[in-house]
Amino acid sequence: MLVNPPRGLASVALRMVQVLPSKLYRVSAHSSGEPYFGRNGTNRFDDPTRTKSQRYGTCYLGESLEVAIAETVLHDEMPVGGQFNLATNELERRHCVRFSAGSVLNLVDLTGTALKSLVGSSEISTVLTYDIAQRWSWRCTSIPRAWIEGGGFLISYPDFSDCISDGETVEEALANGRDALKATIDALKAKASTSPTASTPPDAATRETPPRAASSRALPGTPQSAP
Repeated sequence: MLVNPPRGLASVALRMVQVLPSKLYRVSAHSSGEPYFGRNGTNRFDDPTRTKSQRYGTCYLGESLEVAIAETVLHDEMPVGGQFNLATNELERRHCVRFSAGSVLNLVDLTGTALKSLVGSSEISTVLTYDIAQRWSWRCTSIPRAWIEGGGFLISYPDFSDCISDGETVEEALANGRDALKATIDALKAKASTSPTASTPPDAATRETPPRAASSRALPGTPQSAP
């Protein structure tokens, strides 16, 4: 059974994979401007939570031409008698795109045993309603880059489990963390929700979690709850 992602996904050990763009295929209706990152909020791993101009973009690719076709042409189709029946123009209007250069992609692995241990169900790639799959996508994109790529400092708040940020230095992490906290509190106010009561922080000490991470609880002077 497919379940919602845990609130503290950034604290879960994620399996990461590195992929070269040159190894990927994309089947696209766009004749230029690739890689194209769609923001319409209607596909499986799209961001549906904000206005279109604020959404992150999603690009669907495959490590083979067959997978790329399945991701972009067949994703909403159902087989009939063991085969897919497509209008000729559905293929003729599309282009096969390859990439000759680009930085290595650091991706969260949601396949095989990694998928089973984290998500618990392969339905994330087959379920016909996309709401939970889109929540997993949103949670994965909210993980700070420092946590995925290594180095830097991660900042989190014990009273706001969804509020995390990062920075290359402690100072940058603190500044970004304060901005993230303000945005979180503003969102709670917009929903007429009450900010949690501040908890008692432990003694100041650096809390190491891979990669290097400094918790807001360990950095004196960092706000712990709504001012």
